[in-house]
Amino acid sequence: MCLGKEMAYVQMKSIVANVLEELVVDVVKEVAGGGSPEHVFSISLRMKGGLPVKIRRKGYSPNN
Repeated sequence: MCLGKEMAYVQMKSIVANVLEELVVDVVKEVAGGGSPEHVFSISLRMKGGLPVKIRRKGYSPNN
């Protein structure tokens, strides 16, 4: 039993929300080597190697 567990979850969610306000998360449609991501069948369906994403700051353009 941890007395601060619920407060830690609230703080974690708050930090994630604040960080995501500044970022854009784009799902990469093709994985390295071409093709689509493979799925791993288990109790829950997940992607082999995780979900590939690109993260960038809002308003950022590589051309600037």
